[in-house]
Amino acid sequence: MEKMSELLEKYFRGETSLAEEKELKKYILSGNVEPEHVVYSSLFQAFDQEKNDNAVVPLKKIVSRNHMFRNNWVKIVSYSGIAAALLLALWIQRPQHSDDFAIILGNKIENQEYAQKYATAKLTKVNNVLKSSMEPLQSLNDVKRSLKPLRTMPDFKSETTE
Repeated sequence: MEKMSELLEKYFRGETSLAEEKELKKYILSGNVEPEHVVYSSLFQAFDQEKNDNAVVPLKKIVSRNHMFRNNWVKIVSYSGIAAALLLALWIQRPQHSDDFAIILGNKIENQEYAQKYATAKLTKVNNVLKSSMEPLQSLNDVKRSLKPLRTMPDFKSETTE
């Protein structure tokens, strides 16, 4: 029975082969066990009983991919509809501001008549500045017109004698 003591030590160190474990299990479960090995009989009986028990796995609900896709699609459409409704409500409730305004000297002017008069005055002033800056060009055009008859005169070349 010295052999069984060595096998038990080897078993608890995790060094036994499957054949040695079967031999050890057969010895302990046989009932003809040395008094010093009786302590291990309950351990091996528990292992044997556990081997025979069928483990009960909690059942999972198996959902098909189509069903999951449909559920996700419904969620996406629902959330999109809620978001669209919120955006629409915010857009309807937004404060109404006049889009017709002008900024004059850093001030917002919403009076259209005043803004048009101001713009007309500024454009007239720009027109006058352009007119006055174009006057020298006008005098150049006058000179150009007066020189036009000279261009029509034939060129006289002087003949050189050798």
